[in-house]
Amino acid sequence: MDQLIQLFGQQVAGLYGRSLQDIDDERQRAALRSTAAFVEQHMPRARSFTGASAYDAKIELLEAAVDLAPAEGLVLEFGVATGDTLSRIAAKRSPAHGFDSFEGLPEDWRTGFTKGAFAQVAPTVPGATLHVGWFEDTLPGSFAAHPGPIAFAHIDADLCSSTVTIFREAEDRFVAGSVLLFDEYSHFPGWEQHEHEAFTEFIERTGHGFEHLAYDSLHEQVLVRLTS
Repeated sequence: MDQLIQLFGQQVAGLYGRSLQDIDDERQRAALRSTAAFVEQHMPRARSFTGASAYDAKIELLEAAVDLAPAEGLVLEFGVATGDTLSRIAAKRSPAHGFDSFEGLPEDWRTGFTKGAFAQVAPTVPGATLHVGWFEDTLPGSFAAHPGPIAFAHIDADLCSSTVTIFREAEDRFVAGSVLLFDEYSHFPGWEQHEHEAFTEFIERTGHGFEHLAYDSLHEQVLVRLTS
């Protein structure tokens, strides 16, 4: 019987590939289905960005998001990493401000991304000021030195806890018209428990109205604008 089971497994793998028996692959497919259902229910009129590749779609959405931001206000990125997206933001709207510890994730995130992932040397980004440290340590002083509402925020914090910190520290800076681009909002197993959960908690706590403007159909980005 064991030999028959082994033979059957080999035949299945040969016919359909490893993915038919891979739990992680099935979880990813389930995450895609739940994301599609969310889009259908909550943002059916939002613009879909596709692009020639997932990276192209991400950059096209990023640049469109900056263009939609109000002319006045702070331009911020939370989670700088290599500086690629911050440099693109600053090329369109300078001065920009980037916040990152550059020590990597403060805790485990999703499969393949453990505590310390993304740790690296802080880059040099023309047109942008870097605020190096954990969000809870750098945001109070930065906001004290830079008054005014947030026009645009690229939220690339990955974790629910880090995103909650952003919203709590910057709560009174988010106003009607603020444009928020989330970098890892959906499309992966457990997406409902991270940036999405933090944003939902922020909306429930503050009572802000908002609209979904766009999403990246190939990756994880979602664009929203506060309406009240």
